[in-house]
Amino acid sequence: MYCPLGANPVPCPNKLITTGTGAGSLKQCVNPPGFKYVPSVSNPTMAPCGKDTYSLGQRFQTECTPCPSGFATSPNNALGSHTSVAVCIAPPGFLMISSMVAPCGKGTFSSSYSDNYVPCTKCSSLKGAGITTESAGAASVESCTWVEPGFAAVSDKAQVYLTGAPAGSIIAAAKPCPQDHYCTGGSPFDGGTGVPTRCPGGLRTQYEGAFSADQCVAPPGFYIIPDMINIPGMAAAAECPDGWYKETWDRSPTCLKCGMNPFKEPDGHGGVLDGSASGWRSNRNVTIDVLDPSFGTVMRREAVRGSPDCCYLRKGMASQRVFEASTGIWRLQALFCPTGDSYYGLSNDFYGVALIPCFNCLPNMVTSCAGVPAGAALASCTAALDAAAAKDENGMVKAYGGVGACVLQPGWGWVNMTYGPVNNQVTKAFVQPCPVDTFSQGGAANLNCTPCSTVNPTYTTKNLTGQVACTAP
Repeated sequence: MYCPLGANPVPCPNKLITTGTGAGSLKQCVNPPGFKYVPSVSNPTMAPCGKDTYSLGQRFQTECTPCPSGFATSPNNALGSHTSVAVCIAPPGFLMISSMVAPCGKGTFSSSYSDNYVPCTKCSSLKGAGITTESAGAASVESCTWVEPGFAAVSDKAQVYLTGAPAGSIIAAAKPCPQDHYCTGGSPFDGGTGVPTRCPGGLRTQYEGAFSADQCVAPPGFYIIPDMINIPGMAAAAECPDGWYKETWDRSPTCLKCGMNPFKEPDGHGGVLDGSASGWRSNRNVTIDVLDPSFGTVMRREAVRGSPDCCYLRKGMASQRVFEASTGIWRLQALFCPTGDSYYGLSNDFYGVALIPCFNCLPNMVTSCAGVPAGAALASCTAALDAAAAKDENGMVKAYGGVGACVLQPGWGWVNMTYGPVNNQVTKAFVQPCPVDTFSQGGAANLNCTPCSTVNPTYTTKNLTGQVACTAP
């Protein structure tokens, strides 16, 4: 109110105010805080400060004061409430730090006007790891749709968008980039950089979460064909051939020969004849996991030549250490044991790289039916050798496997012999020529010499040993 000279008090018009007592004219009516002054000779008035402004009032301010750069006022404020700079706060997409505002960092957002030190919300706190925003300054959770490198977008049905999310799709979460893909990060929508990319040329990734094409490699049991990696539609990995293996996930252009000693140690296991008919073989008996792209669980297991334990020697085979002077490498050469010198090899396939010698039959036993008389003895001998034989594709015997190939020669048998001191003698059977008046047709492994008298009481060997049959006197 103001009091004209000699008159009663008069209210200031239009809710204007005075700054204290003793006002004597209309000219002392000012705008209150939160409003600006609208001058007039006879009817001054006021107007509320609008968006992003404030007024301390009481100074005839004809304009409200703008908020500091970057600050804003809430649209929910009541009219006339913009009475000080305190109404200037951080707008959506920003956070307030003391006397400054800064945009929410990439991967965070703020959907409301906020006071000092109210942090932005992390996308990951709502949608999990791997979800981010396109840029800084996001103002809503709807901006949390981009994926970080090494991650792929997931729908509200928990399915990975392998070929890009259609426009308007829900990006509910992210998961590590599916196996055999790489994810560089970005927009997961059709055509975006955040869509998973299949490794080229059949290359694989060992785990989920690859973020670069450089992480696409050849799995165990396969090697890289370098010139094919960047040619669309061409296989960039090939399987290790029979007789070779590879243990590692890498971009090696070669596999390892079974038995090769990569450390060149003379006392180690060396290389081997390649996977040919005369050398080592290798089977796919190591498995690698193939993971479901959406859930990361094992869908199936694939068998590969992924370990030296895939290498094997076949029936009738052995290995011998060979030094290659040209390379300085020791290798284990796989070979079939000879058939003509009473040797035999492995009785079954042997897996793993090891030094396995050919074995000799016991003294005086052979791997032959030569001289065995026709009939039951020859049939038994032939069956024993046939069961132990390792044959080629034409049915020819390459070697014998196992001690079952060792048989007695005709005229030989197991003979008990006593030896040792008189007071501590030992009796043991040895393979010897059959004694006088005994015989053996041979051809089996466990034959004792048969007395002639079992054939005919009068038959004899005429004082000869090692006979196949007895004769009449």
